[in-house]
Amino acid sequence: FCLPTTICLKSLEKNFFYHTCRTGYFGALFELLLRPTKRQKLLEKRQRHKELFDKLYDATAFYDKIMDKLESQRNLNKEVLNSLPPNVREEIEGAAPGAYVRLAISGVPNQFVENFDARQPLVIGSVAKGEEAMSFIHARFHNHRWLKRVLKSNDPITVSLGWRRYQTVAVFSKEEHNLRKRYLKYSLEHEHCHITFRGPVVPAKTGMIAFADNKPGAPSFRIAGTGTVTDCNESFQIMKKLKLVGHPFKIFSKTAFIRGMFNSELEVSKMIGSKVQTVSKIRGKVGYFLPGDFRATFEAPIRMADIVFLRSFVPVEIPSFYNPVLNFLIDDASQKQWRMLRTHGELRQATGTKPEVREDSQYKVDLLASLIDRVFYF
Repeated sequence: FCLPTTICLKSLEKNFFYHTCRTGYFGALFELLLRPTKRQKLLEKRQRHKELFDKLYDATAFYDKIMDKLESQRNLNKEVLNSLPPNVREEIEGAAPGAYVRLAISGVPNQFVENFDARQPLVIGSVAKGEEAMSFIHARFHNHRWLKRVLKSNDPITVSLGWRRYQTVAVFSKEEHNLRKRYLKYSLEHEHCHITFRGPVVPAKTGMIAFADNKPGAPSFRIAGTGTVTDCNESFQIMKKLKLVGHPFKIFSKTAFIRGMFNSELEVSKMIGSKVQTVSKIRGKVGYFLPGDFRATFEAPIRMADIVFLRSFVPVEIPSFYNPVLNFLIDDASQKQWRMLRTHGELRQATGTKPEVREDSQYKVDLLASLIDRVFYF
């Protein structure tokens, strides 16, 4: 490999050297020398970042121009309003913050004026037009840490929600993994649950607070819990576990006729195909209905002494009770003795009645058998 000596011009010599290196043995080495270095790559990266920053800065500059224009217009309006008389400015701008105003309210009951107490301040607010309708309210609820007991479903509670304070009857539930809302007899003590009650419509994520007892002079902590509204709807479905019991009266191999589980043919027709199970863990399903009974098919023969169970879920009816608190319409003496809806326990205590006891639910103890067991034990 050699360079020609006949070409004297530097430009021609450079071009000839370039083409020779590109086609000769030093092509790979020449390409390696022409690759950008790390410093060149870093400079190119910085240049790209600078161009991106310039684009973003140009975009925010337009926003800054708009804000400057609004600020200048606001200052101009303020100068014009300051030059006007106070009565004219109040008609244009309205009442200034901190100013004293006089309101004329129509439709106020006369009891409010007669029992008005200036020591109790009034908070004036407005309710949106869409919040006047009634609906079922579903909220995420948690017991207060200082409450010494749990709340019970279908017991009255006083709710402060939005601009309203009213008494309602609530039902507690818990959402399972399959999105089924399962009925709870009592609220959960150390975790969140769901509460559903009747009341005026409020926006989602509205905070609420519940009071367990509105009796004056209550010794316990009155704040029952707090929560957040999740949804307002008319079709909340809360399910409750139901266990039906039946007894076989005819058995043909793996087919049996069950009696005592349903009351009519319509009830059986609704549950055709449902799973049943005996005490000995033999599974089966509900078949065709008979007058008062039904036919069931099992995976193995059963006995006449077996008891057949059917486990299912039934919807729970949510009480539609709404009673607003009107404490400003009565005098102080009546407020101290004023009570709203009471619980079943308070009513039984006031009337001296006892809860109904079903004999079938009681444990039956054989006295002779228990004495024999004690003798053999000792």
